[in-house]
Amino acid sequence: MEGERESSQGFESVKKLGLFSAIMIVMGAMIGIGIFSTPSEVTRYVFSPGFNLLVWCFGGGIALLGALCYAELAGLFPRVGGPYVFLSEGFTPMAGFLYGWTMLTTINTGALAAIAYVFAEYLSFFFPLTPVGVKLWAVGCIVAFSAVNYFGIKTGAIAQNTFTMLKVGALIVLISVGLLWGKGGGEVPSVPFLSYNKDYPLLAAWGLALVPVLFTYGGWQHVTFVAGEVKNPRRNLPLAQITGTMVVVVLYILTNKVFLSTLPVNEIAGNVAVTSRAAEVLMGGIGARFIAAAVIISCLGVVNVLIMAPTRIYYAMSRDRLFFRKIAALHPKYQSPHYAIILQGLWAIILILSRTFGGLLEYVVFGDWIFFGLTAGTLLVFRQKLPQAPRSYRMRGVPVLPLIFIGAAAFVVVNTFVMSFFKSLIGAGIISLGIPVYLYWRRK
Repeated sequence: MEGERESSQGFESVKKLGLFSAIMIVMGAMIGIGIFSTPSEVTRYVFSPGFNLLVWCFGGGIALLGALCYAELAGLFPRVGGPYVFLSEGFTPMAGFLYGWTMLTTINTGALAAIAYVFAEYLSFFFPLTPVGVKLWAVGCIVAFSAVNYFGIKTGAIAQNTFTMLKVGALIVLISVGLLWGKGGGEVPSVPFLSYNKDYPLLAAWGLALVPVLFTYGGWQHVTFVAGEVKNPRRNLPLAQITGTMVVVVLYILTNKVFLSTLPVNEIAGNVAVTSRAAEVLMGGIGARFIAAAVIISCLGVVNVLIMAPTRIYYAMSRDRLFFRKIAALHPKYQSPHYAIILQGLWAIILILSRTFGGLLEYVVFGDWIFFGLTAGTLLVFRQKLPQAPRSYRMRGVPVLPLIFIGAAAFVVVNTFVMSFFKSLIGAGIISLGIPVYLYWRRK
């Protein structure tokens, strides 16, 4: 294929992930801790159940558009690295490198440290932990799952499939209890459909509610990181992205319907423990413990996929001689990027012990959406550069639908800058630090 560089032997020569495992990666990365807390943030701006669910439906539509863009790109370039490859081939190697740089230094490792920390904090729901104990459990979580993935993607996939099915099962239990045996809105006061926070204009309130929804829907891109290890990738990658994303969108909408039909709006708004409260109302005292266990399981699933998938980006960077050569080495027996796993784990542990992960994420989490928009833009580039290249999936509605997704990504980035200008400026500076690092490796 024109514009596609030859891949070295390695991941691409060992296909171990089937369609089911690919779907589990999509769903496991999407279902994190956001769904357990974000609904309270959304309800601060839009009050009526109908309006609230409309925001979740709209956000789900945007997430699906992103997944469709990535599905075509993954079918076009079924190689490890995902967006790193798309950006490098579509724009410049620097664009791909900056994505990998941001993932390693802040976005992925910061999220990894944060999720591991939340896991340890929720453990204290079952037995008391000191602040030092919380840190040690968080570190232990990263060490344990780094070890799991050190032994190859097959063991990582088994762990991923297990935890994803458990947390999907937990959401299904909550949804079933809420819709079939819950109060069904009988004691929840009704409010006008367009009821929203009057401190903001209607469109501003809609936008402020939409931003946390879009972040909660994130994660569908992770399966493209391991594209080179998926069996029959040109078929299975698009199918996994579309199927996994659609299932999670339905689960999230139904979960929020349960919240809104179980609790009054003023009890949801600003209450980050909204899921525990809803479960307590529906299932009594056991409900809160059930949700705490569900959050722990969800955290473990996300930690596993954040260790497994992004290491393939660093591998691809190293293979292109834009990073330490050792990072491109595979374990002779397990065929895992063991040095990449160790590097990522060590940096995440440093962030935990120094408690700096919160600040880093606060600064650069919008960077994810910068690269979402840019990556979707490469689809338009490839439609021009490689119009006849074989595509196992061809997105319809081009260029309109990709442009809608790019517009949504731009909205998130601009909104973040407006709401947190100085923090966003620092975040942009952190991302920009990757430019001299890229130039160094390019010259080397």
